[in-house]
Amino acid sequence: IEKGKPPRSYIGRVGEFLLFWLSLIGREDYHFLMSRDKGLSLELVALDPSKALSFVKNVQSAIFMSGTLTPLEAFRDVMGIENAKLKKFPRMVKRENAQVLVAKDVSTRGEERSMEVYKRMVDYIVEAVKLIPKNVGVFTASYEVLQGLLSANLEVRLEGTGKAIFIEKQGATSQENDLLVAKFKAHARGKGAVLLGVMGGRNSEGQ
Repeated sequence: IEKGKPPRSYIGRVGEFLLFWLSLIGREDYHFLMSRDKGLSLELVALDPSKALSFVKNVQSAIFMSGTLTPLEAFRDVMGIENAKLKKFPRMVKRENAQVLVAKDVSTRGEERSMEVYKRMVDYIVEAVKLIPKNVGVFTASYEVLQGLLSANLEVRLEGTGKAIFIEKQGATSQENDLLVAKFKAHARGKGAVLLGVMGGRNSEGQ
């Protein structure tokens, strides 16, 4: 709070989950799971996904967009959406123009993270940045993983590619983040730049 950042507590998140768990005891639309594999873990599974969209009944209209909604009719029926207009658009990127490469000797699983693994990831990232013209986006599983890569000298290594570097800041305001993205995109007219962020964030989706 003293640094002007929103407070974050992992213990608090655990407490919130446990309170939520207790509040749902007796509900038949949730499945309660407990596993003792590799320690104790608790999981809640919603058996009626339409409950997640109950707020839709209170709005004039809503647009649902995703590359994973098909079959659209099934999504509409399962989520209980009425008076829906369904529209499917063609693939924006041709399959032959999308190259997918997988490195099987690295992992972001908690027990497998180490400086050695982070350095190996940095090697792959830097090599890709050198080969890809213009702008490049690098998105990690979490801010913790991103920090691990930075501690393995990712930023220093990327400086050697000649591209500008922009790092998504946790807790940044919308205005600050919009300015960051605008500056990043502007470099597409030159040598290009590298944007470092996290998956599921505002920059990996929607930009």
